[in-house]
Amino acid sequence: MAGLLATPFALGLQGLDVVGDGLGSFFEGAAWRAAWDTTYSRTIVVALFALLAGLAATLAPPPAMRVLSTIALGSIGLALALSGHASSAPPQSLSSAAVALHG
Repeated sequence: MAGLLATPFALGLQGLDVVGDGLGSFFEGAAWRAAWDTTYSRTIVVALFALLAGLAATLAPPPAMRVLSTIALGSIGLALALSGHASSAPPQSLSSAAVALHG
């Protein structure tokens, strides 16, 4: 649950970092637009999906639980592969896969 609550804050803080503003500008549109324009927004969306799948897995019956858990694990690996400088290092096909497997 904490991760679900933290993801919007992480995106907002990313926007503040991009525009170079302080916490007082957290609710301003410029910071949020800047955050959505970064590649980090893809990471946040996929991570949020992974967290929701993990939460759904805890509430699902056993057959669906396994499927949802697998989706959650795969999604968090994808989120890690979308973030950071290691995911874009050459050769990108190898580095993205290595980051996803590492997570």
